[in-house]
Amino acid sequence: MRNRRRNDKWLVIATAVFGLLAVLLWRPVQRELLAKLVLRSDTANETAVDQVASQLEDPVPWLERLWRSDKIPHRVLAVSYLKRNAVQNASRVERARSMLLAAASDGDLEVRQMALETLAEHHDPQLAPLAGEQLRDVDPIAKALGLNLLRDHGSAALVPVAILFLDDPDPRVVHAAATALRRWTGLDFGIRYRQIAPMRKGDKSKDANTENAEALAQGVSGWKEWWKRHQADYAVEPSVRVRSPSAWRLPAAELRLADLESKIVRLADFRGKAVLLYFWSSTIPESSLDIPSLVELQRRNTETLVVLGISLDGAGFDKCCEDHEHSHAHESKPDVAGVCARLKQVVAKQGINFRVLLDPEGEAASRYHVSELPTCVLIDPEGCVRRRFAGGRRFDTLNAMLNEIISPEPAPQTKLATEAERGKP
Repeated sequence: MRNRRRNDKWLVIATAVFGLLAVLLWRPVQRELLAKLVLRSDTANETAVDQVASQLEDPVPWLERLWRSDKIPHRVLAVSYLKRNAVQNASRVERARSMLLAAASDGDLEVRQMALETLAEHHDPQLAPLAGEQLRDVDPIAKALGLNLLRDHGSAALVPVAILFLDDPDPRVVHAAATALRRWTGLDFGIRYRQIAPMRKGDKSKDANTENAEALAQGVSGWKEWWKRHQADYAVEPSVRVRSPSAWRLPAAELRLADLESKIVRLADFRGKAVLLYFWSSTIPESSLDIPSLVELQRRNTETLVVLGISLDGAGFDKCCEDHEHSHAHESKPDVAGVCARLKQVVAKQGINFRVLLDPEGEAASRYHVSELPTCVLIDPEGCVRRRFAGGRRFDTLNAMLNEIISPEPAPQTKLATEAERGKP
């Protein structure tokens, strides 16, 4: 009896010890399994990435694995994690600096912006030349990003840079240039974002648009008059070449979606032509503003380009969460027939001349990490992603992006301040 009690005692102890070991050993096993699942998946979410990273003493190698996966969601979330934790974990940012520098020249504008902002947070010495590089991009949003970074981390020596962009055709770039000039000189000629916002949002009020355009033009005129009087106070930079199109490429995730006639369309079907994926929804008016530009782009480039309008009607994007991560969970299956019928009406009404595909479950959107509509993905004839960006663009910008990958020509001469390239204050 005594031996039995002694054996029972040791069994309890042994069970407790093995139970503790199981708990201790299970956590790293569980973490490794989750890490492998995230890497192997075609999609990823912030919660899973944060869960793995939070359990690692040094998450940087894990983030670099995500970055090297060549999958858009993984790369976005790796840079996003560094940006969100930049303040409290400066050492991690320093160890991941090479990744951030690569990301700062990425063809994915979301990745590029987060990387640049993270480098700016830590006053990286390469920030100024990287910001100056944005000014050579054909994308006006990239130009505005570069000007805003130089505004906050440059000096009055960069006034000649900003002056050049007062003539940019995109009012967002003009606003960014004027804001930088106001910061550096302390002068103010009344250019405000409220003047350009209605232009981008499709304000149909003719009087409002005319008034805003006149106010913007008046502000630009004020700066130019000031520049005539003070140009001699600033060094004028020699002409430099616009940078050649980036060689950045990323294998495009395959798509298999139905069009409005229920015919299955694959991305691989268009190999040999450039492809522009346009993620949009007819239920979100802002995502339809640039359809006329897409129609014109397709009309002028029928031999070299295929525009695919991927509709997310029914995918829940009209009810996005505040963190912009939409859910694919539905109480019932999307009404595909109803969505298809409505889209056919939209196609006829707006004269859409490009293929419209259905993504009611948001599967294609997840593969391309679409969290805002519209989102564009430009793919070259070899099937590689060359650009990804949120928000619409005008025809001229889209056509310039297309020309970069279809028929790149020698870059023209332009005047841009070399201080921005060299990182001088």
